[in-house]
Formats: sequence, structure tokens, C-alpha cells
Amino acid sequence: MVRSISEVRKKLNLVRSEKKRIGFVPTMGYFHEGHLALMRKAKSECDFVVVSIFVNPTQFGPKEDYHRYPRDLKRDSKLAEDCGVDLIFAPSVEEMYPEEQLTWVEVNEITDVLCGKFRPGHFRGVATVVAKLFNIVQPDVAYFGEKDYQQLQVVKKMVKDLNFPVEIVGVPTVREKDGLALSSRNTYLSDEERRNALLLSKSLKKAQELYEKGERKVSTIREKMLEALNTPQVKLQYLEIRDARSLKPLEKIEEEALVALAAYVGETRLIDNVVLGGEKPMYRIFLKSKIHRATVTEAKIDYMGSITIDEEILQSANIKPYEKVQVVDVTNGARLETYVLPGEKGSGEICINGAAARLVHKGDEIIVLSYVFLEEGESEKISPLVVYVDAQNKIVEVKEYKKHFDIC
Repeated sequence: MVRSISEVRKKLNLVRSEKKRIGFVPTMGYFHEGHLALMRKAKSECDFVVVSIFVNPTQFGPKEDYHRYPRDLKRDSKLAEDCGVDLIFAPSVEEMYPEEQLTWVEVNEITDVLCGKFRPGHFRGVATVVAKLFNIVQPDVAYFGEKDYQQLQVVKKMVKDLNFPVEIVGVPTVREKDGLALSSRNTYLSDEERRNALLLSKSLKKAQELYEKGERKVSTIREKMLEALNTPQVKLQYLEIRDARSLKPLEKIEEEALVALAAYVGETRLIDNVVLGGEKPMYRIFLKSKIHRATVTEAKIDYMGSITIDEEILQSANIKPYEKVQVVDVTNGARLETYVLPGEKGSGEICINGAAARLVHKGDEIIVLSYVFLEEGESEKISPLVVYVDAQNKIVEVKEYKKHFDIC
């Protein structure tokens, strides 16, 4: 973990000298699965991942929850480390704002609506701190969650207008199983308030259902959503349907439309959104990594189906515990799909578990393949890793294949 701007720049200058692609995830900390999804996305696409943890005072209003906002740097550091983050930048307020701030970044028009209408100065603070962080980190790519949809559009516009050499990637909202959008502020909710908060995602689901049935009239969709939110326990601040790119108001949905709302549940302000319409992305499956000709050290037919692999080999191949993999038996030609369990680090363990042990046996040579889904046009980002091991499953070489690779 690094605290000072000068130290971050020093470390990242060295990374850039090695021609590594730098991914950046700016956060205010108190991580949940939504933050971790951003980090995993960055890790899958970049050589070096930086995460900032900074609760930015300039984006909070005088009566907002800056001092109350949850913080747990030790916990966050462990979660980021488990995601494979290479560097955490956790500056103090004094480091980021050493003297009175006289220079601000403001993105006009799109900050006058939705959250910006009710939080004056908020997006000025957001744009300014993001610009500062971009200047400090100088990433190739930066990742933002789509739950803060307006913030994502503000950052994209700022980057375009000010010619920042940064690619901005939006990552879909992560939700609980019951539909509640993950937020650090969910920790403020009591059990009863959390149940009431589900009405936000349920109303958005109603909008999706109406759209899928052919409804395009904004007033009709909005009316049905308001019916779903009609309870004194949820104090609606706004519910709007706007063009997903310009954020201008709509009367009829013809292209992509943003359905966004903000509401107070108890004393906690929550936001959520969904985008209707637009073309669905086409995904292709690409090779992400490969463990080449490992030797099966054991086959346990009585254990639950899986494959146990030396954790050192897994880390080298960028394969996570419980990740789905394909196993190809070079010895007998069998193929199967299963999930990975980590084995003792440095042990050389490659153990086939469960029914797969009828197909793959002790002593067989196998290839383990992991894959990644990429949107059409993203194939340029993939550089598969191949981990070569010897007869004792000790790593001999780890090779990254760039464009026009040939993996045998």
C-alpha cells in the first residue's frame, strides 16, 4: 500500500518502462462484490492493476454522510490482494488537497439532472478528484460501475473533452440474489429497511417487463413503477426515464433508455438504474490460460467432482479457485469440464476428483484450459498464458502469447 503521490508515480514509472498495460479502479473503499468485480475485470484485461481508496470530501454536501461513510482499510487491503491487485493507493485528504483547491473540473448539462439536481457540487467534486487521480496514476484503462450510471457518463465526457489518454470501461451492476444493488451504504440499513429497499429493484424489473412486452411510452412505464413504489417507507427523490447517452428526457423509448431512481429508505439514500433497449452484445469465448502437460498425481473417485491443482500453478495460470476449466487427457483422449480447487502450494498436486476419475487416471498427462468471454471486437485484449511444467509438475516456464500466437 502506498500513501504518497510521489511514491505512486515512482512505482508506476517503472511499470510503464516495462511496457505493461495499467488498469485503474478508483474507489472510496469499504469493498463489496461490486468493487471486486471491477478489480477482477481489470485483472483479466491488464498487466498491472492499481486500486485507489479515498473518501473524497469534495463530492459530499454539508449535510451528507462524509464522516459517517464506512471505512475499513485493513479489510479492503485483504480483499484487493485476494483479487490480485498489484498496488493500492490510499492517500490522506492532506495528500490529495494540500492547500485550498482553486481549480475545479466541471462537466455541464449532464450534471444538472438526476443526482446532480439534488446534490449541487457533487459531480464537480467527482470530476475533479478523478482528473487528479488520472494524472497521478496515468492508467491505460479505468473501470467504473454502471450502478453509478450518471457518474460513468460524466467521467466519459470529461475524458473525451479533455483528451485524457484513458479508456473508460463500464462494468454491470452487481446485485444480491434478491435483486438489491450492492452499495457500501447498504450497511446503514436495518433488516426492515433492507426489505423495503428491494422495492427499488422490483420497480426497475417492472419497467423491464413492460418494455419486453412492447411498451414504449415513458409515462405508462413510469406510472406502473410508481405504483410498485407506493409505500411510506420509501421516499422517492426522483424516478426518470432519459436517453442513455445524452441524459435528455424522453416521451417514447426508441433507442437505449436509462431508467434511474433515487430514494430514501429510512435515513439512507439509495440509487439504482437499468438500461432498456439497444443491441445486446455478442460474446465470443477465448482461451485465457493453459497448464500444459501436467501429470495426474492422484484420482479420488469417492470425492466430490473437481480437480485439485497446486496453488502455485493456479496463480501462474491466472485461474481462480472454483473457476470452470476444461481438462484434456493427452494419454487417452478423454475430455471433461469441472471446477478447480487449490492444492498445497509448491506440492505439484494434480488430483482428479469424483466421477471424472473414471476417465482420467493417476499418471496420465493432461492439459488444463481456462476461457474468458469477451464482447465482439475485444479479442485484441487477450494474451493467453501458458504454464509449462515438468514430470513432477514443477513450473518450467510461464509464457504469455500476444497476437498471432501458436500454442501447441
